[in-house]
Amino acid sequence: MYENLNIGNEIRYYRIKQKLSQEKLAEKSDLSLNFISKLETGRIGNISLSKLLNICKALNIQLGKLVGDDIENSFSELPPSAIELIKVMHKLNYSDLDILSRDLIPLIKDFSNKK
Repeated sequence: MYENLNIGNEIRYYRIKQKLSQEKLAEKSDLSLNFISKLETGRIGNISLSKLLNICKALNIQLGKLVGDDIENSFSELPPSAIELIKVMHKLNYSDLDILSRDLIPLIKDFSNKK
């Protein structure tokens, strides 16, 4: 889960820039109006990657636009190889990222279950 790194402010910025209401963004991202409202006002402390990706798809923007381009600072607690993976994934378009994520999730779950 991503902590709220002013993501709500960024979502609001892109939503308004595209002249979308909170209601329309909620509909396009398959999330509730209440969730969007709380997220934009900072009343939600963290958000799942799947919800972030839904919002990115609805706004037609890349994830990096919401979490910031300075990935090293945002994820400084991660090992360098994980940061590199995030950078590479950040450059993918939504469709390719979705396909790759679907393939990686079972592998990661299988790996973590073996420990």
